[in-house]
Amino acid sequence: MPKDRPMFGFPSAVAIPQGRMLHELALFARDNEALPLDRTFSAAIERMAAWLRADFVCLHFVNPEELDEAVDTECLRHCAGGLSTDVQAIERTLLRRALEASGPIDMRQRIGAFHRAIAVPLRYGGELYAVINAYYMRDDTSPASMALDAVAFLGHYLFAGVKRRVASRDGRDYGKVITLLATLLNTRGNGLGSFTRRTMYLAESLALAAGVGPDELRVVRRAALVHDIGMIVVPDAIVLKARPLTDDERMTVQRHAAVGEQFLSRLTGSHMHAVALAVGAHHEWFDGLGYPRGLQGEAVPRPARIIAICDAYDAMTSPRPYRPAIAQNEALSELLANAGGQFDPTLVDAFLRARCWQLDDGLEHIHEDDT
Repeated sequence: MPKDRPMFGFPSAVAIPQGRMLHELALFARDNEALPLDRTFSAAIERMAAWLRADFVCLHFVNPEELDEAVDTECLRHCAGGLSTDVQAIERTLLRRALEASGPIDMRQRIGAFHRAIAVPLRYGGELYAVINAYYMRDDTSPASMALDAVAFLGHYLFAGVKRRVASRDGRDYGKVITLLATLLNTRGNGLGSFTRRTMYLAESLALAAGVGPDELRVVRRAALVHDIGMIVVPDAIVLKARPLTDDERMTVQRHAAVGEQFLSRLTGSHMHAVALAVGAHHEWFDGLGYPRGLQGEAVPRPARIIAICDAYDAMTSPRPYRPAIAQNEALSELLANAGGQFDPTLVDAFLRARCWQLDDGLEHIHEDDT
């Protein structure tokens, strides 16, 4: 009899990967958001295979006819590869058991050239859409740490994209406008462009940890990239000042949130209204003591609450003209100390639990074309 069992420690809800793997998910979402879904799925299969450390993977759709308008399933079957004859019989058994299971199935049995197979159900909104089967030529090969969580999470994201396929050509064009605005920040030569990109990387990871969908992730990404666009009206003499600001100078700086919202609100592309609101509110505080409107709690748009945490963390851990950078542990302690005051406590908890600050080595060396 085949020796198969649910893999323990895998929750029925979608679990959130941590650290570097969470950041890889954010990079995948950004790199593939404008591609046709069949190409996105093909790239996802490659990513899943790498995480699972599998010698061979195959993606099965539960109801492929429901996806035909959005995904070229024949192309996907070709990209996933074909099964050898000696594996096809056990493949059907493995698929059936995975469809009935609440979590991944680990089968240790000689299957042709393979010694082990793992099946991971991919769900969105509680509905099963697909199963990815991973095959191993060695019995002692195991998936990477948190790989099963990451694969299930990526499946959740992919099928959310299928269900919410609302991205228009108009929306993609305004994505280019956002990138151009970010480049404009870089031309100031005061370092703001690099800060906003680092904030974007952090915000993408926190947004995924918070469970946002593809549309809201797009808002977070675009708003984080240009959250300081209003600083264009602030003189460099103030931005680069090495001494404490005067009250008048501080008021000039605080204008940037409202200026950025007013500027972006003139753009009418897909999601741009939400982007403008997030930019305008990224200095609002959870307790209502922020600016410019004194919004409180969930009245502050969630993308703005996400950006506020990531902007603050990056500001604390980056050198400024008026002070050196502080240590990572000290910055994390500051976020925790201000949870419920300046910051949304639920999002601070997500930032800490998912280790969103653990980005790839070298992300501090960010290039202009990295957006």
